[in-house]
Amino acid sequence: MTFLHKRGHKKCGLFWKARRVSWSWLVGSTHLSSLQPLISRPIQARSWLQANLDLSPVEIYTMPDPKRRSFRILDSREKDTPEDLGHAYKFAKDLQLSEIQAIPHRLLEFGSLFGGTRLRFRKELHVKVLEESKLALNFRDEMLERTSDAVADRLGGRGNYVGLHLRIGGPSEFEGAPERNEEIFRKLCTKQYGLSNATIDRLLSHESQEDALPEKSNRADRHQLSSTLKCLYPQYPADSAFSPLNTPLFIATDVPRPRSSDLIQLFIKHFPCTFFLSDFFDSNSLNQLPVRELEFLEKAVDEEGVKMRPFLEPFVDAEVTAKARNVSGSKIFL
Repeated sequence: MTFLHKRGHKKCGLFWKARRVSWSWLVGSTHLSSLQPLISRPIQARSWLQANLDLSPVEIYTMPDPKRRSFRILDSREKDTPEDLGHAYKFAKDLQLSEIQAIPHRLLEFGSLFGGTRLRFRKELHVKVLEESKLALNFRDEMLERTSDAVADRLGGRGNYVGLHLRIGGPSEFEGAPERNEEIFRKLCTKQYGLSNATIDRLLSHESQEDALPEKSNRADRHQLSSTLKCLYPQYPADSAFSPLNTPLFIATDVPRPRSSDLIQLFIKHFPCTFFLSDFFDSNSLNQLPVRELEFLEKAVDEEGVKMRPFLEPFVDAEVTAKARNVSGSKIFL
């Protein structure tokens, strides 16, 4: 489920902030179904399970997981690797797969399976099944695919721009954001744009992007940007050490109104052609022509008439980023 930012009834907590969509709507699960039979559960009521799976209440076991990361599942008692230890602390306790398999009930009910590191498998068969399952969970939605393609085409087409995932998080994480962002900025410049650390130091020593330019130039390579787009700043001259930064940068972020956010100015200031998904909805100083396919997000509603844009927009953001030449950015904490 994806959460909407709106108030709900206090007694129901986050329930009213979420919409439920079918599993088949979210991913292409045909291959996964061939690995393991799946049953779509249209409602959360336990009575539906009992009626449709011919279960009695005593045949259902509810796993004790009151928190999002109540437990991790392991298939061996081998010690954690250093990489494992980087995730293990997030979970309250470990459960052995053999313990779960020993539960005699016909149905095990999990409250949450959140977290890509919840399963720590060592046995070859388990690792293979896990990897096959991950590969089978291909997100699929033709309209979102066409929409993200349309935005990518404006940026020069697949593989002709750089993508950046920039997650700031909630208010409690704002304090360390500037330091994290500078670290991300440096990695982006070195790994994706090929700048040396010395060149980055010179770049950051200038107060603004314009100060870094020996001369203003509008004749630098546009990297096949659509003629409907305009870079915020003049591009670096072709003979400048900073010229690789002319390659368009698309930033997917959880920051509201990113172009005016102080948390992202470091990137906007030094990358002349920085764009966000919000730039493509309407005509503005950087975009002469709205991306028509984005109208789909404005009009999309679920079967109850609730607008789905808050759910769908992050998917488009992620898809546009994934179609870049390279992707860099924040660690995704799962």
